[in-house]
Amino acid sequence: MEPVFALPYSEYLAANLLNRHYKTRAGYSLFVPTSRQEQGIDLLLTKRIGGTLRCASFQVKSSRTYSPMPAKRKTTIRFSYYTWFNTFQVPNQADFFLLVGIYPPEQNRTKKATYTWWESVVLLFSQVEMRSFVADVKTRSGSPDKMFGFGFDSASKIILTRGDQNRSMQDYSAHLFENKRLEIDQFFG
Repeated sequence: MEPVFALPYSEYLAANLLNRHYKTRAGYSLFVPTSRQEQGIDLLLTKRIGGTLRCASFQVKSSRTYSPMPAKRKTTIRFSYYTWFNTFQVPNQADFFLLVGIYPPEQNRTKKATYTWWESVVLLFSQVEMRSFVADVKTRSGSPDKMFGFGFDSASKIILTRGDQNRSMQDYSAHLFENKRLEIDQFFG
């Protein structure tokens, strides 16, 4: 009998994203820990450089998206999609963090769709950036918030909507995977 190994969809999506950009022919390999209890690591990306093997570890956090009711006031800013992430202890084992949000590109569609129909938005944070970000997640009163979230209308611009004490609508588009993946390249030297 063959053992069954299951991977959460968010990790599968992140693995496919990394595989799309970091090809085997360029010396990269992607690994998934076989134990679901592996502390702080969901994916490993390696690169063979000469006789040395370099390794970057990733932790994947995911959120489904939520679509809000229409605003009652015209001055209220509403995005088409919102993510909600639980705050977490940032583990030392992860070099990078991928925050994954999965959303339906056609909001009013009522028929079921295959998994290929869904879109995703992926944010990339380094270890240092994630520590700083999680430490700054606050409620309006200044106490630590147990959740944080982002709002967006398209996968090209994303705004922090929960977790910012001042509610300043900080733009986190620079953290979108496509805009930040150069850091992974630099990590490998």
